[in-house]
Amino acid sequence: MKKVSWLFITVFAILTFLVGFGQTNSSKTPTTGKAEADIVTGTEKVLSLIETFEDVLEDEPNNRSKIKRLGKEIGQQWQVIEKSVEKKYPEEYDDIEKSLYPLLVLSQEESPYVTKLLELSEQVEKKLDDLLDMID
Repeated sequence: MKKVSWLFITVFAILTFLVGFGQTNSSKTPTTGKAEADIVTGTEKVLSLIETFEDVLEDEPNNRSKIKRLGKEIGQQWQVIEKSVEKKYPEEYDDIEKSLYPLLVLSQEESPYVTKLLELSEQVEKKLDDLLDMID
C-alpha cells in the first residue's frame, strides 16, 4: 500500500511539474504578438511623421527648422522599433534603411534638397507600408 501511495505522489508531482512548464511555454506566444504589435504601432508612428514631413516639404520647402525637426523625430521614432524590425524582418529592414538613412542625413543639411527628400520619403513610406502589409 505504501508503494502505491508513493507511486501516486510521484506521478502527481511529475504531472504538476510538466503542467507548470506548459504554462511557461504558452506565455511566450503573447510576447511575440506584443512584439509585432509594437512594430505595427511604431511603424504607423513613423509613417505619420513621414506624411507630415512630406506636407512640410510640399507646403513650406523653405522652412528649414521644421524639416530638420521632423527629420530628427522620424529618426528617433524609427530607433524605437529598429532592433525589433531588424531581428524579425531583416531583409525589409535592410531595404528600409537604404532610403531612410539618406533621408535623415539630407533632412539635417542647411539647404536641403527638397526634391530628393520627397523622393526618399516616398520610398520609405512605400517600404513601411509594405512591411505593415507583410505583418497583417
